[in-house]
Amino acid sequence: MTTNPPSVNPAAVLSDTSQSCGAAAVPSLCSRMRIDSELVYELDGLCDFIFLIHAQDDENQRIAEERLLIEPPFAGRMHVQSESGNRMFRIQAASGRLSLRYQAIVEKRIHSVDVKATQAPIDELPDEMLHFLAPT
Repeated sequence: MTTNPPSVNPAAVLSDTSQSCGAAAVPSLCSRMRIDSELVYELDGLCDFIFLIHAQDDENQRIAEERLLIEPPFAGRMHVQSESGNRMFRIQAASGRLSLRYQAIVEKRIHSVDVKATQAPIDELPDEMLHFLAPT
């Protein structure tokens, strides 16, 4: 079975660092972002999908609003990875057009920057740091 590559509307991100981060115990600055991503597929037959499209919701980032629209509507399953907090959404779609749109408003806590930090060549990075090189 083949699928056509998805058409992608990249996330639109707007930042406003003058906000405070929700109900945090210690007020801090945060970046407020609006995410709007759309994926559209033309399927030749039955197809299984695992989407990693949802924004993360943890102690450093709060989801103020979010919604997921799927056309045609499909029941799906959400799995939250305990070690990372990533939310994986699974569906099985029949042939035809599949459209998935994720929208969210996210507040990301701004951390101070270590101005004394240095760069390191990739071959010197510890293995446990490699996942930070993956695209977001």
